[in-house]
Formats: sequence, structure tokens, C-alpha cells
Amino acid sequence: MQRYTSGYKDEVPAGVANAPDFVPEVKEYIVYDVSATYTGIKNLTLTGGIKNIGNTDPPFTAHNVDFAAGTAWDPRVADPRGRAYTLRATYKFK
Repeated sequence: MQRYTSGYKDEVPAGVANAPDFVPEVKEYIVYDVSATYTGIKNLTLTGGIKNIGNTDPPFTAHNVDFAAGTAWDPRVADPRGRAYTLRATYKFK
């Protein structure tokens, strides 16, 4: 699975408007996930996966999200946790 968020114009914080190296753009964010399911045992389903295979960091933003100064990433469009592994087992009692 691919998760994609396009880039967007960033907020220019007070006092930074004249900084020559500040670019008010948040880059696009692309993350790939993979999962697989095994159903070879009666009544049992096993699912495993990897989220954010490439361990992609979220793009930088100067915006103070939810009044938390210096967050540097936007939780509405990105996830700072990096690579994560998932495992789920489901058993149907009959």
C-alpha cells in the first residue's frame, strides 16, 4: 500500500519572513506499507505487516500544530513513528 500526501505552502513564522534560506514549502510525504495473511490452519488467520518500510521521516513544517511550539511535523498529514511492525492472530471458535 502507498500512502501519499502532497506538499503544501507552509506558514511563515514571525521573525523568519526575511531569512534568506527559509523556504515556506512542506514537501510531499510518501510511505509504503506491506502486509500478508496466512490462512493455512483451520479456524486461524495470521496477519503480519510492516508500516513505513523505508523508515521515511515526516517533512518539516514551521507551523505550530495545536499550539505546540517547535513540533517540526504535522500530525494531520504525517507520522513521526518511523518503521513499525504489526502482527495479528484471529481464531474462530465453532
